[in-house]
Formats: sequence, C-alpha cells, structure tokens
Amino acid sequence: MHPLQQPRLLVTGPYPFSPYEVGEVIDIVDDEQFLEGCGLPNGDYTILKAKTLLADYPNLFRLCEWWEFRKESEMPEYVKFNGNFGEYKIGQVYKALRYGQFYDFETIANKTNNKYAIISTSDNPKQFNLMLLDPATETEYNNYVNTTHP
Repeated sequence: MHPLQQPRLLVTGPYPFSPYEVGEVIDIVDDEQFLEGCGLPNGDYTILKAKTLLADYPNLFRLCEWWEFRKESEMPEYVKFNGNFGEYKIGQVYKALRYGQFYDFETIANKTNNKYAIISTSDNPKQFNLMLLDPATETEYNNYVNTTHP
C-alpha cells in the first residue's frame, strides 16, 4: 500500500468530550488503533478503536479518499489507474505533471469530486479525475514502463 493510501478519518460532527475539531483529519495507522478521549453519547469517557468510530458513528466520522485534504506538495509524483477507462486500463502507471481542481458548474452543482491530475501520456498530457487514479511509486512506474516499452 502506498503511504498516501493509509486510512484517514474526517471528523464530520461534534461529539461530547472530543479532543478533535469538526473538519480535522485523523491519520489511522490500523483499524485496531485506539483514539483516546472520545466521549460517547451515553456520557462515557472512553477509548475507542478507529473501526468502531466508522461503524458505530457514521454521522460523526467518514473515511477520507486518499487525495482529500492534501496540498499539491503532498501529492504523488506517479499515479496509476484503479479501473478501466477507455483506452486506459487498470494498473497503467503515469507521471503526474500537475494537480488541480475543476471549476465548472456541473461539478459544483452535483457536488462531485472536482480534483484532477494531468498525466504524461505517449501523445499529449491528459487530465483525469482523481477518483480514477491511485498513488503509485517510482518503482511501479519503472516496472510499467519497462514492461510496455522494453
């Protein structure tokens, strides 16, 4: 797993005795990680596991996409397709030239993901929504290039 795919929780609502603010992103090392100081609706002040928060309190927490709430400087140098999309197939790896955001009416009105990456393809740079991509490593990129263009 690429380090940028490490699970993270977004705090989406306030709850009693919370050490976290609404809008704060919590890095999760694993599902068994304990988050201290989480107050429960019944007033208990306890320690909860990250997976418990997601399962039992979906109104207070949600899992973040790998690209959400990241600065461009934190984004990966390489990306790979996580599904088939036209001529692009799952696992194909490309160098990301730039990251950005769509500002069109349809994207904003439908509240869909508006983040994109411009990738270097064999003919021209192309723009793809980040929901179609996962982070990749330089090794994955080199392996892909060496197997497709030996």
